[in-house]
Formats: sequence, C-alpha cells, structure tokens
Amino acid sequence: MNCKHMTNATNPQGLAPELADAMEHIRETELAIERTEEMLAANIVARSKIRTAVEVAARLARIDL
Repeated sequence: MNCKHMTNATNPQGLAPELADAMEHIRETELAIERTEEMLAANIVARSKIRTAVEVAARLARIDL
C-alpha cells in the first residue's frame, strides 16, 4: 500500500498530510479486513461441503455393492 501525502486538491478537508495518510491507511485496512472475512466465509462453506462429501464417501464405502 502506497501512502502519499495528499494536497488540498485531493484532501478537501484540509487535514494535515499525516492525518490524511493515516485515515487512508485505515480505509485500506478496513477493505482488507472485509476481503478477509469474505474469504473466511467462503472457506467455511467449502470445508462444510468437503466434510459432507467425505462422510458420504465413508458411508458408501461401508455398503457392499
């Protein structure tokens, strides 16, 4: 993540560059957390599907066909 000092043109609130950089870093971190939460949720769903498939395969292996 590249933190650049914002000028008043890109920082209309007139914040100190350090504060503007910190706020941008917080926004980037929040987005990264959201993406991580989405990936975690997807992994939990995938784990559940895999576990179900393994359980079904184990039951089928116990059945004499």
